[in-house]
Amino acid sequence: MKKLTALLLLTFVLIGCTNPHWLAKIYMLKAENAFSKGYALRIHTKISSEARLKYYRGACADFKKAFHYDPTIFTLYRLESAADSCLRIEDFEGVTAFRKFEEEYARKHPKEVKYGDVGPWMNIEG
Repeated sequence: MKKLTALLLLTFVLIGCTNPHWLAKIYMLKAENAFSKGYALRIHTKISSEARLKYYRGACADFKKAFHYDPTIFTLYRLESAADSCLRIEDFEGVTAFRKFEEEYARKHPKEVKYGDVGPWMNIEG
């Protein structure tokens, strides 16, 4: 009985870990962290732009993997970050793909385009 329970638990964990949605979330988290790190290093004058490129390179690759597994986890801000990270490493295919999806996304989510990720309750215009 213990072996069967362990086998079922292992199977459940493996199925859950290979779910494309969860894989996309993992890659999204890695991409956002790398992008943030590269962006934060801009203020340090001793760190060359070439040293920051490794973070943007990783971010672009992870954004692409996340997009491959589940494009529905992207928000407008994430799409802009993905396009920016690919642009910084001169991956123009990635930039084009993210910008094209960003246009489609903007048509489907006009409130997010107008108000951002926070929603209409933060309307500063009045």
